Amino acid sequence: MQDADNFYFAQMQSSGHSVLMKLGKKSGEVTQLAPSINHVFEFMIDDLNVYYFDEIPGTGSFGPISLKKVAKTGGDPVTLDQGEAGWIKYLAVDSKQIYFTDISKVYAVAK
Repeated sequence: MQDADNFYFAQMQSSGHSVLMKLGKKSGEVTQLAPSINHVFEFMIDDLNVYYFDEIPGTGSFGPISLKKVAKTGGDPVTLDQGEAGWIKYLAVDSKQIYFTDISKVYAVAK
């Protein structure tokens, strides 16, 4: 994922979990935005935030997941929704909502 100034990516750590990172295009500065991200699922950006999925701590890799956002400038991640993984696949954002799909439905959550 990228915007005018940065690249955004999931980076695998030695523990087997991934973190959400930002790389400045001009500066080359690398910044960790979130301490954990499910790198299997898509993540999206808008003008202010990065939206992504992550496991709920203590529930295992096939347990419930949470939809989160973190400011592109950094800060504490915010949980927007959570539930069973249920074949989550696509993620999209518009000016008011975040959309994601499972095997048979499209869901919308306010930003």
